[in-house]
Amino acid sequence: MICRHIAAAAAALTLSAAAAAQPVLTPAPGAVAPGTARDPARVFDLQSEILGESRRVYVDLPESHAASARGFPVIVVFDGDYLFSETVTAARHLAAAGQIPEAIVVGVENVDRIADYTPAAMELGHPGAHGERTADFLAAELLPALAREARGSGVAALVGHSQSAMLVLHALAARPGVFDLGVAIDAPVHLSDRWLERGLVARATETDAPLRLRSLQAKFGWDDASWTAFIDAAPATWSLERSILDRESHQSMTYLAVYLGLRDLFADYSAVGASVNDPVASLARYDALPGFYGDAREPPDEGLRWGGEDLWVADDEAGAREGLGRWTATYGDSAATARLRAKIDAMAGDPLDASLADLLEAPRATAAEIAPLAGTWTGRAWGFGPETSIAVTFAVEEGRAVGEFVWAAGTNTQTKQPLDHVSVDGDVFKFGYMNGMRPRGLLFYTARLDGDRLVGEMTFAGVRFDMPGGGGAQVTLFEMRRAGGD
Repeated sequence: MICRHIAAAAAALTLSAAAAAQPVLTPAPGAVAPGTARDPARVFDLQSEILGESRRVYVDLPESHAASARGFPVIVVFDGDYLFSETVTAARHLAAAGQIPEAIVVGVENVDRIADYTPAAMELGHPGAHGERTADFLAAELLPALAREARGSGVAALVGHSQSAMLVLHALAARPGVFDLGVAIDAPVHLSDRWLERGLVARATETDAPLRLRSLQAKFGWDDASWTAFIDAAPATWSLERSILDRESHQSMTYLAVYLGLRDLFADYSAVGASVNDPVASLARYDALPGFYGDAREPPDEGLRWGGEDLWVADDEAGAREGLGRWTATYGDSAATARLRAKIDAMAGDPLDASLADLLEAPRATAAEIAPLAGTWTGRAWGFGPETSIAVTFAVEEGRAVGEFVWAAGTNTQTKQPLDHVSVDGDVFKFGYMNGMRPRGLLFYTARLDGDRLVGEMTFAGVRFDMPGGGGAQVTLFEMRRAGGD
């Protein structure tokens, strides 16, 4: 589905009195964006003084636009007549997967394709070529209109294919600080004695403004020598990538190139590969994203959900409420935010028996206290999940108890964990280790000696925990005997 919330978000694109003296997005009743008949984007006309004519633009708003008041980055798609729907599909998929920030996608329709996208200075013999003025129109009229009427802010990324990729490269070269991100698909950079390449190299020597360029090519593009020279000339702050799609043609490559280009353009935003084991810590990297991200520094929806939930898990009510507030302000209220709010509200008057910090920082059992368990014990665990073989070893280092726990002992898939807690309370032995996944709690074993057996149960400790679908943490039972015993 191209735009599930476009009807709800339409109110955000109404005209404001303050914008009346400037070019505005005027709705085009009955018009439908190409390729979006089932779920149409908003279609507008923008009267341009710079171009001396009206330009039709297609606007797709991100899913959380109507539910929040924040700004969104803008992805400007040239050749909007045919490349808009592909770009919307790719951008929405990538945003839903947490790989790029949610963005406003804007398709710009052509009037005279060659004239629109060819800079006159390239001297290619195209009558009326005015690519420079098209770039001015984008910078001085279209982007300001989107900022006023659709909360476009922060980074603006350009996407173009073939002829329109020429304008992507020219805009990046000629307007640093305005256009600093671009996806150029099969750009014919060889034309006019490599004029576009020379413009970008000139930018490299004239400004330290950051630049991100993803060049994807099947038929046209940079050759190895010119790309190497460009890389060598570029400042260290620039991010440049070139990909050759050798199983695609000039015509077939567009969707794949848009997808890969946008994905790699925002690679430092992507949650893919980030630690899901400690989402609270991983959220901090979004605050450190470059300044041109603007409001797009907000983490993906799923990242904020995990962060808020893990603060609840850690029994941090204030942190969980702050995280919930950030989540709702960024993506709006939902059934998921309501569930987290209810769990936070229920925390009052229901403290944990011991926090995770308490358990991890507790004094270790002494050599004398752990002496009855010294050595290795083997056995089985059952109750939550399939029965599996286990083992635990207790020892003493520098007068304090240490140890190692082994799941699936004796198999090719065994997992070993050093013990993070070992204590003795009367005749009760307590030991545990940090869970290797969410929730980040302690897998906590409470055991007693029963003759020659060590028996007890394991559950989560130091954290709040709900099973998927509801219910508290499940209990695993275990029994072990000293290794080498009968």
